[in-house]
Amino acid sequence: MSNTDKTARKLMELTQLSIDKELLVPPHMFDTPTRLYTLNEVYELWHNGETATMKQRKDALYIHIPYCKSRCAFCMYDSRVTRSGSLSGYIDRCYNEIEFWGEEIQSPLESLYIGGGTPSILSETELQTLLKPVSQFEFASNSSRTFELSPDTASETKLDILKRSNINRVSFGVQSLDSTVLRNVRRHNPPASVIGTLIQHACGLKFDDINIDLMVGLEGQDIMTVADTVKRVISMAPLSVTVYTYRTVGREREDEKDTYNRIIESQKQLAAAYEIFEEFGWKHDAGTIETEYNVFASPRRKKNLIRHKTSIDVMDNLNLIGIGSHAIGFRPSLAYRCVSYDENFDVKAARYEVYRHTKHQQMRLAVCQMLYHNKMTIDCIRFKDYFGIDFEDAFHDEIHELETIGRIDRTYPKMKFISNSIYEDAGIQKFFWDQDFLQKCRQ
Repeated sequence: MSNTDKTARKLMELTQLSIDKELLVPPHMFDTPTRLYTLNEVYELWHNGETATMKQRKDALYIHIPYCKSRCAFCMYDSRVTRSGSLSGYIDRCYNEIEFWGEEIQSPLESLYIGGGTPSILSETELQTLLKPVSQFEFASNSSRTFELSPDTASETKLDILKRSNINRVSFGVQSLDSTVLRNVRRHNPPASVIGTLIQHACGLKFDDINIDLMVGLEGQDIMTVADTVKRVISMAPLSVTVYTYRTVGREREDEKDTYNRIIESQKQLAAAYEIFEEFGWKHDAGTIETEYNVFASPRRKKNLIRHKTSIDVMDNLNLIGIGSHAIGFRPSLAYRCVSYDENFDVKAARYEVYRHTKHQQMRLAVCQMLYHNKMTIDCIRFKDYFGIDFEDAFHDEIHELETIGRIDRTYPKMKFISNSIYEDAGIQKFFWDQDFLQKCRQ
């Protein structure tokens, strides 16, 4: 077999891996940790790790509330169902963690995100306790300070508390307004009139952004049900809508044809949503027909906030402090994740996975992200400015292999990678990925 044939075969295998396991979005972890770390150890690694200069550095905070009243069928996030009625112990833990990281959190913060799970499951008292330290941070002028709400646990009083506590963006997880679709995914929304009243109250409080999350590709959805939901949501007058594309994330077995058909159908539903937002004068703010989510902004939204990032973006110099169970924190050279639901604050308990990234791994990650977000194009000048090495020198072998099978279009200072499908996009990204990681995925 010639080298060209071997390269073509390798790309085909990597593309098939993306189909089988839906690894269409670049992961942000490189190796499986050999052991669990204590919070004290995480802090030492974090404190001693490589970081950007203070002038370049950006800091953000993420707080995870991993509890829900029930679990939706489409959920891929770490959470558990609770009916205890009290989460005060967990909130105390988060409060103590924020204090623990105190001096490492550099002001002004670029963003804050409180997600889950279902953060709005907190009682009013628990909410005030959690937000007390948050309200004391300094934030950049266009920072986003987001709090996620589920319509069935939100209330006007909770919105009032959020407004008084430095939150400037609220996001309602609606997903769909079709009763059959909601029943299929085990989601328990209140009537649309209740959701509309909550949106109206939030508008009266003058949050900088009031977002509604929707999904396409859910069981029972079609173009008509998506179009109806989008029109009804627009009539509620939020300031933005984020549309997510449902993925099975490896939970459901389906063959290549089924996966392909589902994704194509999701894209048709998303395209229908595009047309309706355009018809009503909304701006397409982020994403493409092939990405995980798309953001649409109302003409009424007056302020553009920094978008909070939840995965390592090496070349953005972002340091994210993760607070709480199953929260992820990262900086360019390090990522950590708590794997325990323990409510006790204990700096000596070994419950954190740690992923350390070498300079070369950081370059691999940056390449995957640029390919994913920039329509399979590498900005060679930006790459060299950040890493101090030419892209072609850093990845000579990968570039040479892909060039032999006609997958590269050189238009310096850009390098465009050519593919035939979103799956092959993902396969080309994995050409620059960690091969040990890919082997573990196959197993």
